[in-house]
Amino acid sequence: MKITKKKLRKIIKESVKKILLETTDHDKLLAEMPNLMLKYEETYDSNQQDVTILDLFSGNRLVASATLTKLTGQLHGHPIKLSNPNEEHSDDLGKDEDGVMRHWKESGCIPNTYSVSSIYTNINFQNSGIGELMLDLIFYYCEAIAPLSPAGITTDFEGGNTAIINYIIKSKIGESGGGVYYKQSTSVGNQQMDFFGATTDPDDDCYSELFDDEGVYELVIDQGYTEEEAYAEVGYGSSYDEKFPFGTTSSWRKRGIQSMAPVWEELTSKALDFSIGEDRMQNKRLSGFRDAYDNTPTPEEISRRQREKNN
Repeated sequence: MKITKKKLRKIIKESVKKILLETTDHDKLLAEMPNLMLKYEETYDSNQQDVTILDLFSGNRLVASATLTKLTGQLHGHPIKLSNPNEEHSDDLGKDEDGVMRHWKESGCIPNTYSVSSIYTNINFQNSGIGELMLDLIFYYCEAIAPLSPAGITTDFEGGNTAIINYIIKSKIGESGGGVYYKQSTSVGNQQMDFFGATTDPDDDCYSELFDDEGVYELVIDQGYTEEEAYAEVGYGSSYDEKFPFGTTSSWRKRGIQSMAPVWEELTSKALDFSIGEDRMQNKRLSGFRDAYDNTPTPEEISRRQREKNN
């Protein structure tokens, strides 16, 4: 069968696109920083939640760090107060501080999903490619290493994203949604996390401590606000996207992330004999996060840097 020039061009175009999507290239950065190594630890936080801590070093210097919390399967207090406070359920664990009994359940939260929090790059290594490398290491861990793998991520589920994380995510999605990042779906096709039991799908149910702390649940459940009205109320008139930055309502995966396997092996193998005291590590993470957060670029600064880079 004869292949027309038009069809051949289409085949070549699709092949090139596939190659680009399946390639994760950090060769230049790794060559410039040959002492990079990665340590990761699967442990528990102070609330006995499953967490993973990833620390990226250059020699003995911590250059980036991130904490991942397992969302799927965690036991959470259901935000809806029971209509009959004396009613008992088999999975009730007790009363809240206000004395109200709540129904507890395992969260589906778009299986399988990890929340990325406290992610930062040391201020002396920002705008060097370290941030992109760190995100790819997180994606690869969730895809191939984590207990829930293959899993997606949501970025700072509890506190909202910084401008630089928003920029990276949006740049990878593509205008038509055909970029290297894509949303996970439940078995019935839901892609958005359901915080208020709005759907009948149990696999999209999530509990948000952020919404609880900000009073969103109280406004919606106790006072009859719509979600949009509640977001505007706690955000002093701002919209959801302004109050709760992009990335906290979907579970993202990355196409072609399997190509990170040799990078992961190289960086983790270098750290096998490297050790540092936990108290000292915790201090390094906290001070590094504070410095990076205080110096994080604004959306305007990010746009200006991109214009300068492209000119």
